[in-house]
Amino acid sequence: MKKLLNFVSQPVTIFTLAILLILFNGLLMLSMPKEYALDLKFAYTVSETIFALESMGAQSRIFYRIGIWILDFPYMVVYMLFFTGVIFKLWGNNKFLLVPLLIGFFDLLENFCVLALLDSFPDISPILAKTASVFTTIKWIFVLFLMGAMVTGLIRMIVQRKYSTESASRFEV
Repeated sequence: MKKLLNFVSQPVTIFTLAILLILFNGLLMLSMPKEYALDLKFAYTVSETIFALESMGAQSRIFYRIGIWILDFPYMVVYMLFFTGVIFKLWGNNKFLLVPLLIGFFDLLENFCVLALLDSFPDISPILAKTASVFTTIKWIFVLFLMGAMVTGLIRMIVQRKYSTESASRFEV
């Protein structure tokens, strides 16, 4: 585990993963109808699920399914590695390292639910739609928590560098 953390926290690895993250985001935007993609919604209802899937049309639902299988699953690995590297760089070996894994776990559950919804369309199970919504909502809550941890970590790093530089310069005279 330590080797993986050291690898993903290297600047070159973080940069490479960031490029892949941008690439996957762009490709996902092309394959998923963003105004109807359930992955991007927060706490959606059964009626919103039905409306989104109906509004997509048959062709968009096919592209959505393909996008999940071909792009979203590998994207999960990329963003988990990227954010694990960034969090490790900012916080070291900390409980925050679990957050990218939790995001990936709930994203995985969400994807399987959305695929099941797409496969069962137009016979949408309300329980499945609610379950997908719960997983999506939990994922987004953890994403917000991750962003907070990253911003706090950046502020912490800047403050530490400022004070360590100031205290070192005081003793140089």
